[in-house]
Amino acid sequence: MTRQSQQRRQFTEGWASRRKVLKTAGVGALAGLAGCQRDTDDQAGTGTGDDNGDDGSDSGALDSDLTLDSLGEPADDVQWNEFNFASYKWMVQAHVMDPFGVYDPVETEFVGLLAEDWSIDTENQTMELNLNQNYQWHDGEETTRPVTAEDVRVHFMLEQYMGFSSSEYLDEIEAVDDYTVRFQLKGGHENKDYILFSLMTNVLSHGMEEYQDWLKRFEDAEGDDEIDEIASELSEHSISSEEMESYGPFAVKEASREELITVRNEGHPVGEEINFPRTVFQYFGSEQKIYQSLSNGPLDGHLRLNVPSDVSSGFPDHVENTTYPSLGGLALTFKWDDDVVGDPRVRKAIAYVIDQKTVAANAGEETHEPVSYQTGMSPSRMWDHLEGKEPFQKYDKSHEQATQLLEDAGFTKEDDQWYRPDGEEFGPEIKSGTTGGSDLIALETLTSQLKQFGISAQLKTMEATSFESNVWEQGDFRIATGSWGADFPQPYAWYNTTFLEDRENVGMPNEISLPPVGEPDGDENALTLNLDETIVNLTRYEGEELQQIVRELAWAHSYAMPKFQVYESRTQTWFTNDEWEYPSLDSDIMQRQFYTPLHYILKTGQFKAKTE
Repeated sequence: MTRQSQQRRQFTEGWASRRKVLKTAGVGALAGLAGCQRDTDDQAGTGTGDDNGDDGSDSGALDSDLTLDSLGEPADDVQWNEFNFASYKWMVQAHVMDPFGVYDPVETEFVGLLAEDWSIDTENQTMELNLNQNYQWHDGEETTRPVTAEDVRVHFMLEQYMGFSSSEYLDEIEAVDDYTVRFQLKGGHENKDYILFSLMTNVLSHGMEEYQDWLKRFEDAEGDDEIDEIASELSEHSISSEEMESYGPFAVKEASREELITVRNEGHPVGEEINFPRTVFQYFGSEQKIYQSLSNGPLDGHLRLNVPSDVSSGFPDHVENTTYPSLGGLALTFKWDDDVVGDPRVRKAIAYVIDQKTVAANAGEETHEPVSYQTGMSPSRMWDHLEGKEPFQKYDKSHEQATQLLEDAGFTKEDDQWYRPDGEEFGPEIKSGTTGGSDLIALETLTSQLKQFGISAQLKTMEATSFESNVWEQGDFRIATGSWGADFPQPYAWYNTTFLEDRENVGMPNEISLPPVGEPDGDENALTLNLDETIVNLTRYEGEELQQIVRELAWAHSYAMPKFQVYESRTQTWFTNDEWEYPSLDSDIMQRQFYTPLHYILKTGQFKAKTE
């Protein structure tokens, strides 16, 4: 998949701001959908009755099993320790665990799920959550106990020891009573949006008493070395589907090779409103089999699957999808300390050469949106955080501007070929861990466009893990493909990745100097940004102070171009309405997402089986 692994991509695209970036979790550059499933000859499972005898025969439902796929590997390989990324399925987790709340982009506010209400006191740096008391844990056979404030405390304490993102801003976690949790922030965090997106989109660790034992081991550890040893051990520990406990609308019960079975949790606030007993996640082994099963097989929907238009045009009328921005997509990343592309004029010239509209169309125009304004943020969200468009130029295709920038940088063109200031042919290698799918088509298209302009670029693709270890981690590239994106629609999430997490790999200094905002020809040292301080300030300020910081970072991205945002991926979630009913796909409630709209609708009881 991407430089972010498949698991992390699923995770971050769901706005779940959970963990500090662990470099061991990333692999390769954007690899597209073709690399996300292993192609095998295994046949999909056909579905079996519920071992509890609850097969839906008395419910009148046309289909007693909601059949989905979000596995990508045999179901009995899946494990459920969320601190171990191996074979962990974030898209299934989002069904069997509820976040504290989800964001409603229409009303621009959070809607509670596990949290009934909440308050933030920025003056005293505290946040308090009151839990919905109608949630219970379920072990796959029966409900076991209520979800309590102590569960929340244990979860967040483990995140502190494991170095997850919450450890950067949380100081203390207290279970005030059975259903009230108080968080003490580390200080200086006045941006309520940042705090809410970070905490509200979180889900709890799975309801095992074993986690309390892990926490006690951490608390009893003598020194950082022992804590690190325990953290390493926990990161490799596995929890089987049979051991798993859940508190979402469905609970994990068991897994065979072909399918992972979850059963309705009557201890969920809408458990009694759900009129079908099971959701079954099948392993299909290839996208072609998924397409066939969605069209005329057992699949009742798919949580996240971008289907080529020539395939989807053949789907029957009862198969439909909703498409929404993913907050990220394909990017070209430049080496800042390189003797050629280290010049921002060269980076911007490359951006002007590429016809993003054609690139996006070739990759699939339904699911790829060209990014003209290179602010580092999603084009669907950037104007929520910026006052106006005037200071930010568009980087639409312009050979005239590209020529001027290269000539200003000392390049020359002879016989339709550009030459560097040192007289060498300008033919940068574009290194990528992309080996298939729509992203490869996009990269081949933009490489061809550079060649037509006289930049003899060469696309070099390799297996994703080789790219990660031999290219990205070593900084062995002039131009590399990668991704831009955010795990929630707040400026910190975009700029933290570009200006902090990736800084060492691309050779970016901690401090950068720029002309004044909106004045590309002004004094190049007029604005100096300490990136560590500036990014942290995104979490500390609100109002005009925050707007100014975002404006400066957007200008830094547009002017200096650390990454060229090629396009934003648009995500498709698929539904079938022959045996299922749900709100209209263009309704306001379908704009609420926890990973996908389908996840959220199931948690509200508004996704139902049609009855006879």
